[in-house]
Amino acid sequence: MADTLMNPVWLPISLLFFFSLALLIPFLGRKGWQIARLLPVPASALFFVVAVVAFMQRVNTGQGGLLFSWMSEPEVTFSLYPDSLSLFFYMLISGIGTLIFWYSDSYFFAVPGKRKHMAFMLFFMASMLGLVVSGNLILLFVFWELTSLASFFLIGFDHENEDARKAAHRSLIITTLGGLTMLGGFVLLGEAAGSYDIAVILGNGIQIQSHPHYIPILLLVLAGVFTKSAQFPFHFWLPGAMKAPATVSAFLHSATMVKAGVFLLLRLNPVLGNTLLWQYILVITGTLTMLTGAFLALCHSDMKKILAYTTISALGIHVFLIGIDTSLSVNAALIFLLVHATYKAVLFMVMGFMEKLYGTRELEEVSGIFRVMPWLGVATLLSLAAMAGLPPMLGFISKEMMVEAKLQAPGIFSYSLVAGIATNLMIAAVSLLLAWKLLFRKPVSPLPVLHRIEPGYFYPPLILTGIGLLSGILPDFFGDYFIEPILETVRAVFVDVQLKLWHGFNQVLLISVLTVLAGTLLVISMDRIRPVFISINKTLFQVDLAKLYDNLVKMFVRFSEKNTGIIQHGYLRLYLITILLVTAGMVYFQLFAIPWYTGPRAFEPISPFLLALVAVMALSAVAVVFIRSRLAAIVVLGVTGYGIAMIYLYFGAADLAITQIIAETLLMVIFVMVVLKLPKFTVFSRPAARIRDGIIGLLAGGAITGLMIKATSISYGEGISSFFTANSLSQAYGRNVVNVILVDFRALDTLGEMVVLVVAALGVFGLLYSLRKQ
Repeated sequence: MADTLMNPVWLPISLLFFFSLALLIPFLGRKGWQIARLLPVPASALFFVVAVVAFMQRVNTGQGGLLFSWMSEPEVTFSLYPDSLSLFFYMLISGIGTLIFWYSDSYFFAVPGKRKHMAFMLFFMASMLGLVVSGNLILLFVFWELTSLASFFLIGFDHENEDARKAAHRSLIITTLGGLTMLGGFVLLGEAAGSYDIAVILGNGIQIQSHPHYIPILLLVLAGVFTKSAQFPFHFWLPGAMKAPATVSAFLHSATMVKAGVFLLLRLNPVLGNTLLWQYILVITGTLTMLTGAFLALCHSDMKKILAYTTISALGIHVFLIGIDTSLSVNAALIFLLVHATYKAVLFMVMGFMEKLYGTRELEEVSGIFRVMPWLGVATLLSLAAMAGLPPMLGFISKEMMVEAKLQAPGIFSYSLVAGIATNLMIAAVSLLLAWKLLFRKPVSPLPVLHRIEPGYFYPPLILTGIGLLSGILPDFFGDYFIEPILETVRAVFVDVQLKLWHGFNQVLLISVLTVLAGTLLVISMDRIRPVFISINKTLFQVDLAKLYDNLVKMFVRFSEKNTGIIQHGYLRLYLITILLVTAGMVYFQLFAIPWYTGPRAFEPISPFLLALVAVMALSAVAVVFIRSRLAAIVVLGVTGYGIAMIYLYFGAADLAITQIIAETLLMVIFVMVVLKLPKFTVFSRPAARIRDGIIGLLAGGAITGLMIKATSISYGEGISSFFTANSLSQAYGRNVVNVILVDFRALDTLGEMVVLVVAALGVFGLLYSLRKQ
């Protein structure tokens, strides 16, 4: 068993299982669905247990497992890197995922869309698991974008709701643009390190930080992190994501989507961290984000939006602590990571239950959790205590360590203590406000009568709350067996972690007590102060970033429509003129820009047959311009096509000649069929237009002629014809070199052309079929 856990083969098995189940669920019949719906909870629980055991056995080994090579240049491999940091996030995702799936079974009880929801959630979970265990930067990027795609489907789950569609679109565009920007940073990082393998990159931190491209690498990577983890000013997409079901919010906001950026910061800390640029950018951005999120949480009454803004604030705290970049601050960030994941998942599950119960998300219209479900009230109370940083929850230890990290921050970062205290004060106020209105306030409306309570509504929150409570009561065990190995991975040095629930009376405790008391006073006077908060909100945030984004998208769409109207005007003649002139211009530029003409050259003699054939073709081309009969023009135009077939035949290319004859015949038949349906000629082009077209034709013909002469007069090296001649029979088992090139050496190009033709044919068929139905 131990050897199996030390071998990372169970990691790809878990990814394959969740991806496969997600893709199979939509196609299963009723019986298959009844079986499949029971699998996510035990499967994710099993892999969670395996990850825990593996974590305890292989801490800090960092042994990756190469599964297969994806691309040789650049070196992209499907490899995994299950070190302590990866396994910690794996446990977080799979453990909370187990409880979310259990909760979802009750939340979607007898509700349509359960199958679609489960498929999307499984796909999302697999993408996040793949992201945290990826051993290659490019592979990590692929999973990064898959999480954005999955979250798009989950946020827009209620696709008939326009607001949900807009929120899903907004999250997809912002996170995808950030991800593509980050890809540029990954490419530069891989080139600077000489490899895209994460293990190699982590061992070259000094080399990368001294590289000339360090600054662009850092800025590009942070762009992806800030968009994914909703940092200011990209935070506005996260509250809109509240249009998703509570199950989605509980998963995305606790341990998965928004924590992807935090994971990447921790993963690349040994490489990109420990520089002033890293510290200044992260500290400033984290400070703005945590203050903005905490302040806006006090300005709203929608329960899910309140939690969304507290999530933004928590993400800012994570970035802020990682930015300080001391062992103490990173230690505090890791502890807060678990604290936030547990209490936020519980609170979202509770809010989902209350929304189902009361049919509203307005905080002023719900209350009485203790009276409806006492145990759920206990879980809510303890989770809010963790959020406020009160004992005996692990959140209390986390908050004290955050305060201590800010007190010991080097240089000017110590001044961030004021911002941290202000954030903790507002978060404590939000926690106490939620506790008062949800738990202790008298019911504002008659309590609903529950005839049946699904077990998934209270067991998952209770389990998560119990984990937070046990971690607070037994902090030494949690610190020694979990935080220490992760901190050693992030900081690349062993750090002795000492976690205690009680540190005695000191400066940190005094700040914590004063913070809670100030938050309590704020809650007591909230009814009078809220208008002031709303007024400040309108003053500070006069520009609604979400509306600004929507307006920019509308402006871009209008610009595209106008631009398309100018370029795609619908006149075939102008299209052809543009193509011919641009192509001829580029050819002439190339002819004169690169010297090649070395004086008169002797041309090979032309046979009388070819000379006569070319003359007939030229006369036919000229005659087409002056013929007034459509049928006659089509026949004369066909002479040029058949003449080309004769030239092919003369030089022994019988297959090309046959292809040309077939194509020319089909074109003539189609032309005749179409022309007979058109009205008669009424207006001919003006003489000036004909002169213009003649000049354009001569220019295009001259360009092609010059290009052909140059191609036969200059050589840059050995031709490739000898390669195809030598290898067509031995490697592709074909004597016809042209056919071998098309179906073997250039197979993907040919396949692409076939796909284009098939798609075009399907489009034509669809248009004709729709016309016939009308």
